[in-house]
Amino acid sequence: MTRISHRPRLPLTPAPARRLASLAAVLCALAGAWSGASASDAAAQARRGQHPAARTRPVKRSAALGVASSVGLGDIRLVDYFPASQGWGAMWWNFDPAQMDDDFARIAALHANAVRIVVSASAFGFPALKPVMQQRLAQTIALAYAHGLRVELTLFNEWRSYGAIEASRQWAQALLAPLRGDQRIAYVDLHNELPADTSPAALAWARAMVPFVQEVDGGIPVTVSTSISSGNAPLEALVHALAAHPPNLYDVHYYGNAADAYAILGQARRIAGGVPLYLGETGFATSPSYGWARGLPPDPTSLEAFQDYYFRMVEHASAALGLPAAAPWILYDMPGQGGTAWGQHMGILHADGTPKPAATSLSSLFAGGEIETTFNNGFEQSSTTQHLPTVWRRWLRADASWAVDHTVAHSGTSSARISGARGSHLTGCPAYYVAPITTVTAGTTYTATAWARGADAAGLSRVVLVWSDLAGRYVGSTPSRPLPQGNSGWTQLSVSAQPPGGAQSVEIDLQVCEDPGTTWFDDVSFTPSG
Repeated sequence: MTRISHRPRLPLTPAPARRLASLAAVLCALAGAWSGASASDAAAQARRGQHPAARTRPVKRSAALGVASSVGLGDIRLVDYFPASQGWGAMWWNFDPAQMDDDFARIAALHANAVRIVVSASAFGFPALKPVMQQRLAQTIALAYAHGLRVELTLFNEWRSYGAIEASRQWAQALLAPLRGDQRIAYVDLHNELPADTSPAALAWARAMVPFVQEVDGGIPVTVSTSISSGNAPLEALVHALAAHPPNLYDVHYYGNAADAYAILGQARRIAGGVPLYLGETGFATSPSYGWARGLPPDPTSLEAFQDYYFRMVEHASAALGLPAAAPWILYDMPGQGGTAWGQHMGILHADGTPKPAATSLSSLFAGGEIETTFNNGFEQSSTTQHLPTVWRRWLRADASWAVDHTVAHSGTSSARISGARGSHLTGCPAYYVAPITTVTAGTTYTATAWARGADAAGLSRVVLVWSDLAGRYVGSTPSRPLPQGNSGWTQLSVSAQPPGGAQSVEIDLQVCEDPGTTWFDDVSFTPSG
């Protein structure tokens, strides 16, 4: 991530004996290293009588997807990293190897096998490389490897001197010389989120640097990362510029709408052509000020549940495209570490090391488990402050009364309730909505069901599939038959449809229109077939 002015319960604290063992391994490794040895919301703005939920079959990731062994990555399971209290250059200025040792133990406990280490050019010195910083880098790599973690090494972070090509080459060569051919390095990222679509100078720099570093680093794979959160234009520009001497892989970063991840990443894979693609950063901030958090209850329970859902959605897309597991940004929340307020709350762990729900899901995935595709289908999870269902958002929030009802349920103990709904099926209906964790493909039939019950119902209550294109524009919707009016018992509503032309994502809406009564929804399902 560019810094912008930006469980099974795990044994997250290593035992003292483990720390001593790993530090001893570091000392041995350092000796070798220095002797030269290598050891949707937006998608739904145009209309809305819509918005929805889903359940698909869990997806299990195979052991050798995406970035193939031809570039030495294989089954990479990487976590992006800064210490919780020492982000960016402070990680190096206030170097704390004991804390890093603890942190790498936490990453290994998540069943990861790689960690991203970011080199700050200002901290390391440019153009003159500071020997003490090179020693600290060597110690960091050895610490990581002692925990079974290879390193993605990002260079030239927070640096924009693209005209200094010769100085860049000398600096990179000096930094990488002790690491030449080092198998502990998974790959080298020359520059974090190169502004490839806005800076010709940056592209010229990358054209000069990629083949040079490939030559001097002893066969370690090389990339230049770029952001595709707002679309693939930066990747297109980068691929075109590096066509004569492409990197060994393309590393992209994505923080856009989770429901669009499959389409965006699929497009990125096509743009990359025969060069492997890897999603090296993705995440969701558990802060109410985060743009993608709009419409969610602003309490930790709700935001952390949605972060977990976001990661599962993106990981599902990555697996469906045959890519390696996407790398979470970032290990810890980093309060007080600069940038935006929301940017300090991207961690899958709190700053004190306690896990958020996403850590459990990612740990299971990294251990070879299935990607869980539920989305609070039974409304058993609710926010702590507003008593609303987690993961689900609300459309036309001011036009109805909303709550999780713990006294009415089709199964379990809870349901989602909408009372006193205004709006209409012509102008837009109040609705709970969610994007199912799925992939939208032409010719596939998708079925959404929900159990509904009414009390004094006099309006229109139904389940609707809402389709959007890659720009978030509404392209169509398919409703179920409505719930009978009056006082009805639990009734299953069902809708099936294939995506209309141009559709790239789908949402499930639980709609209630022009109804002074009450409707409850429970046990939502979503299934692709054919």
